[in-house]
Amino acid sequence: MSNSLVASLTPFKGKEDSFEFFVKQINDIARLEKWGEAKKILVLKLNLKDEALKFLVSNPKIDEINDFDSLVNKLKEKFCKKPYFEQSQRQFNNLKQKVSQYISDLAEQVSSTTEKFSNPNNSEEENIVNLTEKLKLSKFIEALRSDIRVEVKKLGPETFKSAVAIAKNIDNDLSDDGGELNVTDSGINHILSQQLNTNKQILELSEKVNAISSQNLCVNSLTEAPTTTSNNVQSNQQTLSNLWEV
Repeated sequence: MSNSLVASLTPFKGKEDSFEFFVKQINDIARLEKWGEAKKILVLKLNLKDEALKFLVSNPKIDEINDFDSLVNKLKEKFCKKPYFEQSQRQFNNLKQKVSQYISDLAEQVSSTTEKFSNPNNSEEENIVNLTEKLKLSKFIEALRSDIRVEVKKLGPETFKSAVAIAKNIDNDLSDDGGELNVTDSGINHILSQQLNTNKQILELSEKVNAISSQNLCVNSLTEAPTTTSNNVQSNQQTLSNLWEV
């Protein structure tokens, strides 16, 4: 490692306007010196000062990140709030269920986007967590297709998870009634399972019918046998009688 190049780094103290330049310096030197991922992370951490260093020390989970780009993103989320917040807010406001988008996919999109918008630092404070969950619920219902949204509102779900479950059921019901098709993976598996059970029942019924038919054939053969034997005996007796008369 070139000490002169590392010494030329301008430490990052938590000011938004200097962060991009700070990261660019590290990447430029890393290319010249052919640093590995671990060395880039080490140099970055050693050059955090003031508020930036306090943020790293007070967040053990972030300090444990072993991917340079991921660590940079966490610092960017914290100290470059304005552009990041505006982008997250725009994504949050524009959430809508796309044509043929599965309910489960929409739910995942709403969840991740709301987390970035409402709780970018992954805070575990009860107030922030509760607010984020309420935002997920309201945004998910708002983002739903209109015909599904109306039915979900009627049932008034109180949590995000319950709203997702209700929306899936309504979506499946609408599909069964000839509405717009939007079947989830679980719905497809359920339909296939029902079809397999139906085919199995038909096969079992067919085997029973064949068995009954075979039994009837055996019974008919047994009942016809004495009659045939009796006729043969009578015929033989008549032949013998005719021979005696001669």
